[in-house]
Amino acid sequence: MSSNTLLTAVKNRRVPFVFIALTLLAALSLQTGQAQGSSPPAPTNLSGEAVTTGLKISWDAPDTTATITGYEIQRRRGSADYSVLVDSTASTSTEYTDTSGEGVDFSFVAGREYDFRVRAIYWTSSSGETRSDPTDAVTVTVPDYLAPTSLTGTDVGKGPLLEWTAPTISWESNRAGISGYLLRIIPPTHSARSASIDSDDTSYHYGASESGSHDFRLSAVYGIFKSEAATVTVDVAE
Repeated sequence: MSSNTLLTAVKNRRVPFVFIALTLLAALSLQTGQAQGSSPPAPTNLSGEAVTTGLKISWDAPDTTATITGYEIQRRRGSADYSVLVDSTASTSTEYTDTSGEGVDFSFVAGREYDFRVRAIYWTSSSGETRSDPTDAVTVTVPDYLAPTSLTGTDVGKGPLLEWTAPTISWESNRAGISGYLLRIIPPTHSARSASIDSDDTSYHYGASESGSHDFRLSAVYGIFKSEAATVTVDVAE
């Protein structure tokens, strides 16, 4: 029964008052249920970029007068599921810089893409904490930081001598200067290990403790960022 039909019937006294009350109560209950089942407004206009200190995202706060106590930051790489990077920023700031990196040395690798989402965190004295649905995702690509070139390795006795050419740095606004090198060493039988090398060096003598083929992976480090690795294999004599 439409509202106009119901109103006409009431005026003509063809509908009992009890029926009218039950109809209005059912409509009110439906509206209340919809309001309780909906999520509070989410942030909008999420964007991201690589800066010298990490991967920076920013967004617009939800259009609401409700109290927001912080934001939840989610991140994923590739086809992996989203994970909670920050459970709560505990701040109403609408930007965040991810400096956590990834992998064994906690760096962001050149060329990799990361997806981010954000949820708003609300607080009311009546219902406590609630969280909005996540924003649409934004993808931030790590800049193509340059790797060392011409990596060679020679068994000079007491282990290989590695030599390389330093990358030519492009001083774009989103690029940090080179801060060093990270060498990943994979011996024939022992566990892999890493060595940090100063940015001014272009050679490294590794004192091998066993013979056989050793794999070396050399990356240039730019603060929180890391280039792809240059690789070389050196056979160490007994």
